Amino acid sequence: MFRTILIATDGMEAGDAAVAYGRDLALEQRCRLRVMHVDELIPARGGVHHLQPLEPEIRAKIRDQVSDLQEDGLDADFEIRQVVAESPAHAIAGAATAVDADLIVLGQIEEGVMSGVLRGGVAGRLVKLARCAVLVVPRKKNAKRDRVALRVVEFTPDA
Repeated sequence: MFRTILIATDGMEAGDAAVAYGRDLALEQRCRLRVMHVDELIPARGGVHHLQPLEPEIRAKIRDQVSDLQEDGLDADFEIRQVVAESPAHAIAGAATAVDADLIVLGQIEEGVMSGVLRGGVAGRLVKLARCAVLVVPRKKNAKRDRVALRVVEFTPDA
């Protein structure tokens, strides 16, 4: 069903959950993985600076995760997109279009999926921008199963 899955991660706990779930899906579907990270830059005196002060450590962690995916036999690669005064959702949607992704997987950052949609969080914006399905992986594990529980956000295929 899927040929290419794009996993968007910030390198934090929510991103780790997205990587783990995307890995399982890619193994089941035998498809390609693109793992991406958006490095948000903020203009300031003397140039631009990373929004995340630990950006080099975050990148190293994600590179290690991608190496692990490759060791698991997956066709996986890593992309970093730097943005200044642009929503990460636009960068993620653009990356998904560039690799012809069938699915975007990202971790839940807000308290609930609907709160992100209502407040215009990354997931909410991505649902409006993406040309493929968007899957948001919640933070909490499902106690009944060893897998992460899913919530489908919204998907309206292009006409």
